[in-house]
Amino acid sequence: MLGDLYCSLDTFTLVNFNLPIDFQNAIIQTDVQAQNLAQVTYQQTSAETNRDTAIQAADQQVIAIGNQAQADAEAYLLSVDAIVQNMEWAAAAELESYPLLKSMLNLTNDELNQFLWLDTVNYWARESKQRYSIVSPSSLSF
Repeated sequence: MLGDLYCSLDTFTLVNFNLPIDFQNAIIQTDVQAQNLAQVTYQQTSAETNRDTAIQAADQQVIAIGNQAQADAEAYLLSVDAIVQNMEWAAAAELESYPLLKSMLNLTNDELNQFLWLDTVNYWARESKQRYSIVSPSSLSF
């Protein structure tokens, strides 16, 4: 129709118009529902982000606890290895000292065995602070 008048209309604005109240209320309700949907979507996204963050933090804590446990276990094994090594060195040194002790005190094998047994019993009696009735081995003659 405007083409018949040789004109074109690019924009059109209604300034004053009245819509039925039910239609206006429906438009308002649609806007409210759109805002509610946006709010729920935001809350859902926020909850998912919080959940993912908590999962990542828990995963990191599991790794840290595992690493600490591994380090503690390795430290304990190293300390036990050191104790065992010290015991082996002490036993080897003690074993090497027996021939020298026997020679210096001019002892027989039986006398050396008696001396070592008495020394061991005396040591453990002092260390344990307990009193025991100990029968000497039949191989030792007193």
